[in-house]
Amino acid sequence: GKFPTVKLKLDFNFESTWFNTDDQITSDIIADLPTGKVGKSIRSVRIWNKRGAETFFTMANIVWTVELEENRRILTLSSATSIDVFGCGPIIEVGIKFPRNSEQEQCNEIKPLGVTVDNKFHLPIWVESCSFPASIFVRPIAQRKTSSTQYSIYEWCSLPLLELAEVGRNVVTTEFSPRVVEVKSRWITEVNLLGGVYCPLNCDNE
Repeated sequence: GKFPTVKLKLDFNFESTWFNTDDQITSDIIADLPTGKVGKSIRSVRIWNKRGAETFFTMANIVWTVELEENRRILTLSSATSIDVFGCGPIIEVGIKFPRNSEQEQCNEIKPLGVTVDNKFHLPIWVESCSFPASIFVRPIAQRKTSSTQYSIYEWCSLPLLELAEVGRNVVTTEFSPRVVEVKSRWITEVNLLGGVYCPLNCDNE
């Protein structure tokens, strides 16, 4: 028979606590996502960010994956930006850090996002959708337990593996608003990937 298609809309309001803001972040409707053919497809979706009286939008690439497992179809929507680990090393924990919003706030700490699975980790879609600079850090997942807590034996890498940097803004007119700001961002890195990253031992908990 004919397989149906999927239509969905993204809403990231529940993630606002990550960057201390009450922004309303939603996407355009993503339509005609296939469910019949196994494989991956890439879409570019427009993400809206309403911040006070201003409205911003940015474009984000997403991956729609259809997998077949035990005669069931598994549908996954993820960011097109991923971290790949080559070789047979340990599982890697991935964390994110946002800049502080004001001089009165302490600099935000690195917060864990998740760990690699089969040597890969797709960043959450909302990371590229919030119109904020962001830095991505990694460390081996190896942990040690004490009598009262569990902690990683490694600190986060000394330099960000990736940084989401704003590269430009345009004031445009859309079918929804006479004036919105298009925010253009891209991922950059200053890490020599051939040399790897340095994650010092967490001596504070020794």
